[in-house]
Amino acid sequence: MVTTDIYQQLKNKNPVLRQRAMSKIVEEPTSESIPQLIEILSDENPNYRNGATQTLTVIGLPAIPALAEELINNDSHQVRASCVQAFSEIARFFPHDYPGETFPQVAIDALHKALNDPSSAIQVAATGALGTIGKPALEILLSALDTEDIALRLSVIQAIVSSNVLKGAEDDPKTIEDYDRIANLLSKIAEDETVDSYIRETAQAALTRMAASKVKTRY
Repeated sequence: MVTTDIYQQLKNKNPVLRQRAMSKIVEEPTSESIPQLIEILSDENPNYRNGATQTLTVIGLPAIPALAEELINNDSHQVRASCVQAFSEIARFFPHDYPGETFPQVAIDALHKALNDPSSAIQVAATGALGTIGKPALEILLSALDTEDIALRLSVIQAIVSSNVLKGAEDDPKTIEDYDRIANLLSKIAEDETVDSYIRETAQAALTRMAASKVKTRY
């Protein structure tokens, strides 16, 4: 049986005890498990927050609605950052953990809003998370290419050429269409002399990366 004391072990200096606590919380969930972990995200102890974030990541799909709610509405920078981190890790293992399922739209919408977060670090992290989610987030990433924020625009360029966004069967018309759209947009940026030179160079490098790795043929 999980007691409130088990959550305290998430900040234990002993990694074995932390892992045991995490496993017990995940394996014996209660109606209070996710709310308790979400509450810990506000704690001043970074190790405690990290332990809660990792546990929410392992919980996965059931934790997504609560994480989305906090990312959109919480005033704390550290809470929002933890939510983005959790989304990124959940997305990373989602195809393996939930084969055949689509990443929840509520999470994609929350990350979309996070592109306008007051914190530039959260904006960039959210972009990376959307890139990890891949194809379901492509339209959001493409629309974000128009931003005037240089750091965000650079991160968007990196995200849209990730293998998760571009992977697909070579003979799939949608895969080819997406590849061509991205290549055309990046070409326009690379050739536009009114655009910041570093962004232009990054766009050109992304095009080279796409061609060299032949990402459109990846599965």
